[in-house]
Amino acid sequence: MTSISTRTMTRFPHIRFVVPHCGAFLPYMLQRFAGVSRILAQYGVMEPTDVYEEARGLWYDVAGDPEPVALDMLRMVAPADHIVYGSDYPHSPAPIVVPKKRALEADPRFADVDLRANGMRLLGGSA
Repeated sequence: MTSISTRTMTRFPHIRFVVPHCGAFLPYMLQRFAGVSRILAQYGVMEPTDVYEEARGLWYDVAGDPEPVALDMLRMVAPADHIVYGSDYPHSPAPIVVPKKRALEADPRFADVDLRANGMRLLGGSA
């Protein structure tokens, strides 16, 4: 939240933070934080900040066990080109990881997400 409230992604556009596990609690809390930040800005406690724009500057992985609600919330926050694959391998064994990756790739919520190309861009390569 500090990176969002201090406009880190705007001030340092080449910095890359990856929020794991479908954004963890961030997609859930972002609307509340947006409301609170407007009040804090009115009282001079923080600069006015478009928290949604700052959140779009972050990268998000889909490691762990992405459930439908988490995927829906992630898509409300993250642009398609800032979602990357994460598996938690080797902590999650391959017989679990591979079917989950296939299910994710077949999920209509991710039809516009190119996990490989996004990962390459995140790491400084080209797809």
